Amino acid sequence: MNCLSLNVQGLGSKAKKDWIKELNNKHKVNFLSVQETKLDCISDMDVKVLWGNYKFEYTISEAVGNSGGILCVWDPSVFRKEHHVVSDNFVALYGSWVSNQVKLLVVSIYAPQSITSKRSLWNYISSLISHWDGHCMVMGDFNEVRCMKDRLGSVYNAQGAN
Repeated sequence: MNCLSLNVQGLGSKAKKDWIKELNNKHKVNFLSVQETKLDCISDMDVKVLWGNYKFEYTISEAVGNSGGILCVWDPSVFRKEHHVVSDNFVALYGSWVSNQVKLLVVSIYAPQSITSKRSLWNYISSLISHWDGHCMVMGDFNEVRCMKDRLGSVYNAQGAN
């Protein structure tokens, strides 16, 4: 399964949608996770423009005001969704990888800024994963920098990275 995860910092422009479509086609993506859509409504046609064809299913977490928003799009011949959980900070998709019938939990995250909120989110995600009997894939924007050398122009937070 080829996956692509992007923080797009707003999905309103046609140029950005065309860029994502180009990446999907170039890399033969069959699972797309887009964070920070900044959209409270996404139409089937919006998704078709991103995806490049009509062979898709999707789930969204709508933006709150002009902040957040997560869109997950996939090829139903590759991933079969059984059910999902949607929050302001994540979309969890429970299903299976069609080619080998392996149970798969896919979690797309757009983490909050505050340490306390992140801790709460990770506790919840950890609980979802620990109660799942199958493989897990977690992707997205964790709003954290893992290494001090990657943090330029601001203070590195070792506790958050851990």
